[in-house]
Amino acid sequence: MYPKAVPLQPFHIGEELITRMLTDIASRDLLGDVHCELTGRTLLTDFADCGLLDGFKLHPDSASLRINTTEGDFDCDGAQTVDILCTGERRALAIEAKLGDTRLGPNDFRQRFCVPCEVSCHKDRRLRGNMIAVLERSFADECPTSTGITCTANGSSWPLSVAWWLFLRRPVISQWKRFTGERVLSNAARISEFERLVKIYGRDRFDALVRDVVGQDFAQRWRL
Repeated sequence: MYPKAVPLQPFHIGEELITRMLTDIASRDLLGDVHCELTGRTLLTDFADCGLLDGFKLHPDSASLRINTTEGDFDCDGAQTVDILCTGERRALAIEAKLGDTRLGPNDFRQRFCVPCEVSCHKDRRLRGNMIAVLERSFADECPTSTGITCTANGSSWPLSVAWWLFLRRPVISQWKRFTGERVLSNAARISEFERLVKIYGRDRFDALVRDVVGQDFAQRWRL
């Protein structure tokens, strides 16, 4: 028997979808409608604080990070990149997206993504750890003291804002809001609802966007 096909899900193409939706939402001056579900802070405010309102670029799944420390710079281990990096002339803002609906409850999320970064065993200077742990500035005690983070995309570099954004699905955010234990992420993290982003963008327009991102004529494109 052939294996059952896996239906297309938002997390398969989330970076591209969010990049294109935010570009459009910004062009319609609606960034103020994108807000953190826990604090009410808006994406417009963080864009302003980072100097991104005078013109910005979005880099989906292409920006790498370098940790600046008191003992020199450390690259992030492996080929992991920021889901979406927003860059202006002076500073950059990171956006991550976890658009699944399983294993993202508060405890699972911390165990999967928030374990403190450690110094890698590689000969070159690297830290190993999840991108979200890096954005949270979560480093093990043996790591040198961090003095900042530099991000690089398309040959250019910027200092990275301490504030960062995370898009989650509505049911996941509901779990986080009901959680009575230790907070999941630091005050620097802004938690935003993917469903609300789609509503701001427009549901009918979103359907057309997915078709545009996924494309068609796969046989021809793959030379089958």
